[in-house]
Amino acid sequence: MTSASPPHDAPGSQRGAGLAQALLAVLILVVGGLLARFVLSSRSVPELEATPPAPPLVHTLSVQPSETRMDVISYGTVRPRTESVLSAEVSGRVVWIAEHFEAGSFFAAGDELLRIDPRDYEFAIVRAEAAVARAQLAVATEENEARVALEEWTQIGEGEPDPLVLREPQLAEARAAVSAARADLEQARIDLERTTVRAPYDGRVRHRDVDPGEYVAIATNLGRVYATDVVELVLPVPRHEVGFLDMPLGRAAHSVPEHWPAVTFATDFGGRHWTWEGRVVRTEGVISERTRSVRLVARIEAPYAIDEPGRPPLVPGMFLDAQIRGRVVSDALVVPRTALRADDVLLIVDDDERLRMRSVTPLRLERERVIVAAGLLPGERVCVSIVDAATDGMAVRAEPAPTTPHASRDP
Repeated sequence: MTSASPPHDAPGSQRGAGLAQALLAVLILVVGGLLARFVLSSRSVPELEATPPAPPLVHTLSVQPSETRMDVISYGTVRPRTESVLSAEVSGRVVWIAEHFEAGSFFAAGDELLRIDPRDYEFAIVRAEAAVARAQLAVATEENEARVALEEWTQIGEGEPDPLVLREPQLAEARAAVSAARADLEQARIDLERTTVRAPYDGRVRHRDVDPGEYVAIATNLGRVYATDVVELVLPVPRHEVGFLDMPLGRAAHSVPEHWPAVTFATDFGGRHWTWEGRVVRTEGVISERTRSVRLVARIEAPYAIDEPGRPPLVPGMFLDAQIRGRVVSDALVVPRTALRADDVLLIVDDDERLRMRSVTPLRLERERVIVAAGLLPGERVCVSIVDAATDGMAVRAEPAPTTPHASRDP
């Protein structure tokens, strides 16, 4: 008789096979992890090399000797060279005033500006003429009596006649009276002429102080006028800047005005820039106590000449900038003001492309440039760029500067 397998053995074998497969998967994972860890731990890591930063780029200027003019900048206010107060030389009532004797009006030399009532002075002339006639009559009378006295002395007198006998003192007195009467007549004519006030020169009225009908006494102010042929400006110049001007000083300074420096004046007016040419003509006799500056006096001819439309006249009170022609240095070394460090240090780029700090002696410090007197050689390259934390020997990359802003001055 055939026997059959027990039915419960099949599920047990299936569970055993599944367990073996799970253990195998875990084993594979563990072995793979260990291999991966071993590979990662044994791989060499390459070392990173540090790349040095590139030297900073700077602009340089190769300094070359050049002819340079050391102009001096100043300023001033236009004022008349000649200004006068018109005063009455005789007393009387003002009977007429010219239309051009008003503030701002122009006049020519000799123009009538004002008249004072002349009648009293006309009468004085008549009286003076009568006095002259009486004095001349007295002289004629004394001359006749002197002739009679001389004839009588010749007939009856002896020796030298006494001057009183010949009426010589009386005749001299009569002749002196004629001279005095004629002087009074001339004075009366002068007084009559002074009743008309005339312009002393070509000029302009600043202001008038009288009106028609006013009574004026001698020395009463009638108005103020000024000449229009020339104007002057006082230009303050610091004492250390005077040495840059080529001008004579001392007593001989005023003998040759052509030797004084020329000046270019400028201002903005009506939306345009205008210039005038003038010349320094003298210095004032003192140095300013407040600013310690030397005050130069410059002159401009024909201030009211209008040679092109829109040009303003140079009226008193107008403010002008001034550029005074200075001395010329034939072989000056000039660098931009921005290149100077600490007022006397320049950064020089040497042949090895390294910065070198160089102490220099400035001849003159200006707003945009520096004229170097010593410490800099022709052809050296001056760094004109701003370098942060610059040190002596610092490596740089140098390129020529695109422009040279110091090469010319502002006009």
